[in-house]
Amino acid sequence: MSGVVLRISGSKVAVKRFLSQSRWRPAAIFWKGKPRLPGSTHLSAANGFNLSVSDAPGDRLELAIADTKRFLKREAVELRRLYRLKLGAVLDFGVHASGDSVVSSYVFESAFLSQLVKAHVALEVSHYEGRAETPNKSLERTRER
Repeated sequence: MSGVVLRISGSKVAVKRFLSQSRWRPAAIFWKGKPRLPGSTHLSAANGFNLSVSDAPGDRLELAIADTKRFLKREAVELRRLYRLKLGAVLDFGVHASGDSVVSSYVFESAFLSQLVKAHVALEVSHYEGRAETPNKSLERTRER
């Protein structure tokens, strides 16, 4: 999975209150003790929701960061509301390694990290093995077949 997802968690009352007054449309909403997916036996350990912030490919961290900066600026009021309701917020950047390197590193500039701190949002990087396919490469392979 690539892109950036804002993961929110907290009390059921706070999650419901936030969502009832927000224009955000989460990709997923989950409740503690309930299955995250219909028919699943895996139960959620928390109440919360996931919101897509960026659809940038996993090998385009700079694009994901740019999208996230715009989101933080545009949604500052909603992010403050999350904090006031004592809801935890984590921005999860899904990334793919480039090349065949064993070690991957990702740099986030201090100004961006300061934006996250000001918004009371934690940072998480989820590293996925395998190369990310950009839409153009995927389309080229489809045409070759």
